[in-house]
Amino acid sequence: MRTNYRTLLYSTAFCLIAGFSSCSDETDLGGSLQEIQTISSITLNQTAYNADVQNLYMLPNQEIQLSCTVLPEEANDKSVKWTSQNETVAVVSADGYLVTKNVGTTVVRVTPGIGFGPSATTPSFTINVVDHFNYIEEITLKNTDILVTEGISESASYQVEVDALPATATFKRYKWESLNPEIAAVDDSGVVTGVKAGTATIKVTADDFSASPVSTTFTVKINPVIQIENFEFTDEAKEYLGQLGYGEVYDLKKSVALTPSNATVELISWSSDNASVASVDEDGVLTVHSMLSGSATITASTGELTKTVSVNVAEGRIWYSFENGIGDWSLESGNNSSVVKSDGEKTTIKMGASDKYRGDFVWVRNGVSQTKITPSVYRYLAMKINVASPLSAGSNANGCIKLEL
Repeated sequence: MRTNYRTLLYSTAFCLIAGFSSCSDETDLGGSLQEIQTISSITLNQTAYNADVQNLYMLPNQEIQLSCTVLPEEANDKSVKWTSQNETVAVVSADGYLVTKNVGTTVVRVTPGIGFGPSATTPSFTINVVDHFNYIEEITLKNTDILVTEGISESASYQVEVDALPATATFKRYKWESLNPEIAAVDDSGVVTGVKAGTATIKVTADDFSASPVSTTFTVKINPVIQIENFEFTDEAKEYLGQLGYGEVYDLKKSVALTPSNATVELISWSSDNASVASVDEDGVLTVHSMLSGSATITASTGELTKTVSVNVAEGRIWYSFENGIGDWSLESGNNSSVVKSDGEKTTIKMGASDKYRGDFVWVRNGVSQTKITPSVYRYLAMKINVASPLSAGSNANGCIKLEL
């Protein structure tokens, strides 16, 4: 028995030695490994039924082919597969052919055909199947008065803002057309661009599947370009720019006095030397990004003329007008609070469900963490609140406001 064990040990040792020595041989074992390019992102392409980027609204028994864009182009396998969370509402084939069934809501998701990946590779649409569409009855123009009275210059652009009534319209989408394209052009998102001096008419039509979609028109005056001989920042603007707050947006074109007074202000180009404190876009719109005290120098130039102005941000000063949304503020989930309307003048919020009027309105940074106001750092907190109706002492029939610190 002892001899047999010894023989076995010798044999095992020989096999191990033979195995290690063969690993060191420069032997071609079948070619080199190739680098595999996997899918890094999938972007859902918009459809005729998109009410916004995320939501589709469709009627029962409608069909549509969904599609997506896959990156990188050189991915080895760019195949994807589609799934529906609730097939009683809508079913989707593996290649993205969607068929709606019954009224309700489902989530349709696309994923890589092989394997899995990060959230960028698993986007989704929310499919809302409804029994009818609510059509737009009226298109309201929100900021076109300036186009009629002051106008814009040749080559200048202006974003027109519109809204629709009723507020419950399913598709708040629009088709844009310039009836005088030689004077002014308009793109699919409502940006009007001057072509040459004159007056043009722009038509806006509801894009909501209605057999007789409503429309409206407005005029825009295009001014000839007048060169700037000189310009200066006004004293009033310098004072204002010296005490800005986080979240504030300011149109720097209003801060300069031109010579001649009717010169084309759009000829000025803008820049900031500290964009983390305050940035400025190509149209001269300044945005404050800093929560702490800080400063930036804004440079304005046209031709051989260059002027600068200092921008200062005060620590603890927070600026919100709530004209175009709630900004960094957030409505806490769980009480059905919602933004009802935001029209460029004010934002209306429904504070809770119809039978419960509780709504928590909190300030959040980066959409996640609630900002704490520390008395040792920020000694004063002031808020100005306008209520829709008088508040009655001893009664909450007209609502009440509670501030928690």
